[in-house]
Amino acid sequence: MKKGLPADLVAEITGLTQEAVLKLKNEQN
Repeated sequence: MKKGLPADLVAEITGLTQEAVLKLKNEQN
């Protein structure tokens, strides 16, 4: 990830990404 981003923003983006990945995995199974 790019440096200089607020930790809260990074955590938010990471959390949303993880949720999206989990949803995609659940749909594939």
